[in-house]
Amino acid sequence: MLTAIFSYADSGQNRLEHNNLEGTWLSKIEPGVPPGLLSYMSDGRVIYSRPITLLTGPGSSLLVGSAQGEWIRTGPHQFASTMFQFASGPGVEFANLVKLTDTLTLKDSSDEMTLTRMVSVFNPDGTLLISFPFTQVFKRVVAGQ
Repeated sequence: MLTAIFSYADSGQNRLEHNNLEGTWLSKIEPGVPPGLLSYMSDGRVIYSRPITLLTGPGSSLLVGSAQGEWIRTGPHQFASTMFQFASGPGVEFANLVKLTDTLTLKDSSDEMTLTRMVSVFNPDGTLLISFPFTQVFKRVVAGQ
């Protein structure tokens, strides 16, 4: 009887190794959407790399690239992160601060996650200029594959 209970408890997808965000993730390549690489470290840090992208807003253009931040577990297969990017413009080294607030859902298979992001762009004085949602799917990068 005890063998069956331990066997059941150890076989589910709720074991830590099956419910784990640590590692590097590559976004699915989609037309018109810049690809991204997310790396989640075991100490709660996250690094987001992407092509330098030109964002256009009312009367301005901004260049944005990589972001850094922190992540936490919020529940089984659920995570949250907050990252920041610096935006620059023609002739301006620092034009805006971009805040990326993510909700992450890890699939039961643990090799795919869905990221739902709120992108918020702030003036240097902290005034919110624009905010919009964004959703993207990522696949886990596996060493040697």
